[in-house]
Amino acid sequence: MTAGGDYHTFEAGDVALQSGVVFPSLRLAYQTYGKLNAARDNVILYPTSFSAQHYDTEWLIQPGGILDPTSYFIVIPNLFGNGLSSSPSNSAETLGGAPFPDISYHDAIALQRRLLAEQFGISRIALVYGWSMGGMQAYHWAACYPDMVERAAVVCGSARCSPYNHVFLEGVKAALTADPAFRHGCFVEKPVAGLRAMGRVYAGWACRTPSTGMRCGARPVSVRWKTIWYARGTAPSHGVTPTTCWPRSASGNAAISANVRNSAAIWTARSPRSRRGFC
Repeated sequence: MTAGGDYHTFEAGDVALQSGVVFPSLRLAYQTYGKLNAARDNVILYPTSFSAQHYDTEWLIQPGGILDPTSYFIVIPNLFGNGLSSSPSNSAETLGGAPFPDISYHDAIALQRRLLAEQFGISRIALVYGWSMGGMQAYHWAACYPDMVERAAVVCGSARCSPYNHVFLEGVKAALTADPAFRHGCFVEKPVAGLRAMGRVYAGWACRTPSTGMRCGARPVSVRWKTIWYARGTAPSHGVTPTTCWPRSASGNAAISANVRNSAAIWTARSPRSRRGFC
């Protein structure tokens, strides 16, 4: 482990990716909040969303809040490509001039698992929580390592990128790469105009109506949402009813819900329907 600013870096070494390419000296940046208990089972994993770094999402971690660092050991792993973990912007020397390879969610989750196991000796996760692209990682965690994940909460996310989402992301990509700084497949300098154009395109996604891609009949997502999760079949004291996309398991493992201002998908650790088609 190495320190970098106010975060740490897990040095994973040379990693064979799902594509078959070997990424030399792959690095996973992360930050932790709270303390790991003696049993090493008070862990919440909180993957980053699209383009976000841990700085952008740590506001949800507050004493007395849902992600409470006084009770839980919270780990935010930075997704590859976000500028802190291995990314095109910091890997040119490592790759020796080769193009930055494709890194899948399968690759990302495998490295996050190595971080938890090798750095902290963690074999059990109380909750994997993710928003948007962080939610896609939460789905993969639940599907790939069901014996490790007790609970997973997905807010405004999907298990697979839909054709509609692909079209939208191509629009964002086209706006960004139209900048003159993008030459021969890479940026030679900061794409100022491209970033502004990308922001205009992405704003429409952030302000979309509930009919565009929202699941389970959820209402529009608010930036002031709160997530409520509760353990082993006990009802929340304030009477909020969970929005459930899949049935609870026979073993009665905990459900995780969101209040009426959220779009949330619920996964319970023993539901076989939740595990299909990822790994």
